[in-house]
Amino acid sequence: MARHIRDQAPDVWSSLMPMVDKADVTARVLSGKPHCLTEYHMGRPTARPVIGCGQSNDNPTMLGVFDLSRDPTGVIDRLRELGTRNQKTRSIFAIRQSRV
Repeated sequence: MARHIRDQAPDVWSSLMPMVDKADVTARVLSGKPHCLTEYHMGRPTARPVIGCGQSNDNPTMLGVFDLSRDPTGVIDRLRELGTRNQKTRSIFAIRQSRV
């Protein structure tokens, strides 16, 4: 498939090349620009508008993105609350995590 794309659609191939290096992907996700995250669940793709919002200290390949289709008010309030209690943000479903 890769050879077919490279040979038949060189513009598409060259646009994909920046996505093969983890450092480039990390920089792109955390650039502050919105992106489209496609997730697959039971074979069904779901596209979400997201923006990078952090990187794991323990695992630099784990990135956090904020789901732009959700109202940020509740998330901001919850993050403030968690910050005062020093708890993890695992329960905030508007923030997704993904590995590079």
